[in-house]
Amino acid sequence: MYDGYTLDTENDDKSTFDNENNNNGLTTYTFAINPANFTNNLRKLAIDNNLTHAALNKILELIHPAYPFLPCTARNLLRTPRKLETISFDNGEMYYFGVEKCLTHKLQSGQLNKEILTINLIINIDGLPLFKSSRTELWPILGRSDDLVDSRPFMIACFCGEGKPVNLEKYLKLFIEEMISLRKNGFHYDAKIYYVEIECFAADAPARAMLKMIKGHTSMYGCERTNYDYLDETTNDNNHIKGKSPLLALNIDLVKQFILDPMHIIYLGIMKRMLVKYWVEGGRHCKLSRQNLTAIDYNIRKIRPFITSDFCRKPRALINLKNFKATEFRFIVLYSGVIIFYNILDNVKHRHFLLLHVAITILCSAPLIETYLHVAEESIRKFVLKAPGIYGEDFVVYNVHSLLHLCADVQMYGPIERYGCFPFENYLQSLKRRIRSKKLSLQQVCNRIAEEEDIDIEIKSSVTPVYIPKQLYFPNPNITDHFMCEKLIYKDLKISIKLPDNTVKVDNKIYVIKEIIFIEGTYKCVGVTFKYVNNLYRYPIHSSRLGIYYVKSIDINTSTTFLIDEISHKCLRLPFKDGFAVFPIIHHVA
Repeated sequence: MYDGYTLDTENDDKSTFDNENNNNGLTTYTFAINPANFTNNLRKLAIDNNLTHAALNKILELIHPAYPFLPCTARNLLRTPRKLETISFDNGEMYYFGVEKCLTHKLQSGQLNKEILTINLIINIDGLPLFKSSRTELWPILGRSDDLVDSRPFMIACFCGEGKPVNLEKYLKLFIEEMISLRKNGFHYDAKIYYVEIECFAADAPARAMLKMIKGHTSMYGCERTNYDYLDETTNDNNHIKGKSPLLALNIDLVKQFILDPMHIIYLGIMKRMLVKYWVEGGRHCKLSRQNLTAIDYNIRKIRPFITSDFCRKPRALINLKNFKATEFRFIVLYSGVIIFYNILDNVKHRHFLLLHVAITILCSAPLIETYLHVAEESIRKFVLKAPGIYGEDFVVYNVHSLLHLCADVQMYGPIERYGCFPFENYLQSLKRRIRSKKLSLQQVCNRIAEEEDIDIEIKSSVTPVYIPKQLYFPNPNITDHFMCEKLIYKDLKISIKLPDNTVKVDNKIYVIKEIIFIEGTYKCVGVTFKYVNNLYRYPIHSSRLGIYYVKSIDINTSTTFLIDEISHKCLRLPFKDGFAVFPIIHHVA
């Protein structure tokens, strides 16, 4: 929201905008302006909407006579750096922002989640092709930390050139030197010394191979976990090792601290390959008929109106399958696949898919991991062992084998949603949108980041419920501290009295919200439950143990009132048979 200015029709000392024809009875308005707030909000407006400097210059030229306190040019308004000191490479150039600078900015705009003096970082390094008609790529070094309130990724360094950086040691040199210093000496902020540690690296398989200087994932010795003795085998005689990685200087474990990214392994790897190569385009023994594919599309259309606002896109028809994003394959694995493939896949394939669904559902939720990690391990083991008999020996590739090592990462770092590449991939795409021409691409990216960091950032707490004013109404107009609303934002989730955002889980019971009330200083919900509640499936584990149910027949005669903070999960309620399949939304939960 762009605040900082209010309507003032009485104070003549403020800037006044008169209509030239006010003698004809038109009203003259006076606006009280806070120059600092207005300027900062204009910066936010320009950056949030990715306005070009040319467009912003024209806007400033238009409004400057009325707002003379504003800078005259976009570069002055956004405080664009005049010059960047870049590092030259044979195939490009690089700019280094610095870990300390980024963390200091994060601490200025927010705070730590808890009282600690050591900040743990998750580091991501990956390539981003910029243009379809050239080999120009960005290779940023990104970081994020769950120790910070603002846990969004930040840019530590950025390389831009033809392909990946050819000199890995030079590319990582400043980052390694600064991390060694921050681990040993820390940095000063607000009369405290904060130390910085690397918790893990999150990257796809090609990037991990480049950073660790090992054989690629398509080679005979491509597994990063089976070939474990890295630190003792750093010569070219080893079948797995190509050379000595510069990251060894950080004294980190190049096996355990390089996580196997679930986004690339599970969603863009196994689920995409199983759906595209085998079910849609596969051979006679596993390919689905056109009639079955049409039935899947029908099921997808059927559930579309029930998809909650938590998902960035509605499920699409299979004709778009090759363009599906990782989030869409995640949606299939965690939620919709159980329904849309029901009675279409044969029993063997459907039970095989359920093994993957159950395992990944458990690995996405900290409470489920604590209780059912052994179930996830056994489900993954069965999934891998049964795959060759169902799809053939060529099904068991690197990604399928890597599933066997996924639970080890979860034991060390928690739910897979916590350490995966999803937030980094989203950030990379936002970088791409900031580039407006092929000329000086690195400078464009760095300037946009510098402009964004110069804004006064306000980090809002997501724990405090916020009602949506347009849906606000008062049962008694004379009592303003007691009102009802249609929608509520709570813990970054939208709760509503209307489909599809009206299903929640409280005390292991599923409720459909009918009313949201603010009374006695707190928010309460009135919900109704279902007459029939049962397991959605029973293999390889009863679904109710994972919080997944089959429900039908709403019991409208009994209602329950509960506090908003008693909601343990928002739920996805999808039509299935003559009732609904209910899934707790777990890809938000740490």
